[in-house]
Amino acid sequence: MYIVWIITGRMNAGGAESLIMEQLRHKDSNFNIRLVVHSDSNDYSGFYDEEIKALNIQVSHLPAIGSVGILQYRQEFRKLIHKIGKPDIIHSHLNAVGGLISWVAASCGIEHRIVHCHADITYSGSYLNRIKSEFSLFIMKYIVNHYGTDFWACSEAAAKRLFYKNKQSIVIPNIINVNEYLNNEDKRIKEREKLNVNENTLLLGSVGRIARIKNYEIILKAIKILYDQKYNVRFICYGRPMDKVYYHELIQLTEELDLQNIVEFAGNCGTIYNAIAAFDLFVMPSITEGFGIATLEAQAAGLPCVVSTGVPNEVDMGLGLVHKVEPHDEEAWVKALQEFRPPIPDKITIKKHISEKGYDSETECEKIYKRYSYIIEGKSR
Repeated sequence: MYIVWIITGRMNAGGAESLIMEQLRHKDSNFNIRLVVHSDSNDYSGFYDEEIKALNIQVSHLPAIGSVGILQYRQEFRKLIHKIGKPDIIHSHLNAVGGLISWVAASCGIEHRIVHCHADITYSGSYLNRIKSEFSLFIMKYIVNHYGTDFWACSEAAAKRLFYKNKQSIVIPNIINVNEYLNNEDKRIKEREKLNVNENTLLLGSVGRIARIKNYEIILKAIKILYDQKYNVRFICYGRPMDKVYYHELIQLTEELDLQNIVEFAGNCGTIYNAIAAFDLFVMPSITEGFGIATLEAQAAGLPCVVSTGVPNEVDMGLGLVHKVEPHDEEAWVKALQEFRPPIPDKITIKKHISEKGYDSETECEKIYKRYSYIIEGKSR
């Protein structure tokens, strides 16, 4: 039996975590999978912990490198190997930090080291801060490409951002269980009743962590215009407030625009595959996205999706459900929210398109485990 350590942060709801969870739900019996969860505090708890326990997945904890430094981290890493044994593969889902982890793993004699990039890494802030961040990324890219042995990414854009051109990277799409998301009228009615939303209300919805890169303020401004034009509109956003400063700015903006009664930041949702059935339109205004798995989920639910040009083209399943808008073009957002009403494909067509493009977990998880085998056995892949 092959041993694989999946290196991750706390298992909260997010794109990388969703991929990991699908992989755990479809685990190959030939593999012993262990989650190695990192945290910059003593709190290692996460959104998916109960399900991970129910799946009988082994979990170990390590401090985040940034909280203890590389030398102490290496000591802790060695202690874990001494305690439970050395894995055949480490599979890091921590973007550029995966390079440092690969460095440590190589020094411990671990032969196979996958660095998985889940973001088209971008930086905000002042010009000087962006320059500093880009220089740090330049150094981290060298470490990633020198100490990683296999290079996976959620999209071509993410791969180009972190991996050198001479590295043979593989795009491993963020995957979902399509059957869970397929919509029907009964589900829609039930979920709208939970939210006390009537059929005359245009319900806009989004799913994603609350972080500045998500650009939610443009949606609030667009909703204000619709509201002032007497549109019966509401907006609900599911996702944890990752950036508390930005979250409070959004709450303040909501109050300034007098939208408190029609805008809700609802936090994480354990059954998002049901909750989004209530939406009329899905929105993702992000300045940039590594992939944008929530847009995939929305298409699986048969929802029209108005997304920014920062969302990669790979997320469009060819169902006619995706319309793109420049992230900061307020007028274009208002127009799209008013007018984008494409015909909705039937469930068979939705399932077919998503499966053919390689985003259905029923088939794609099998491919991930085959790739693990190829890596360990030294086969071409």
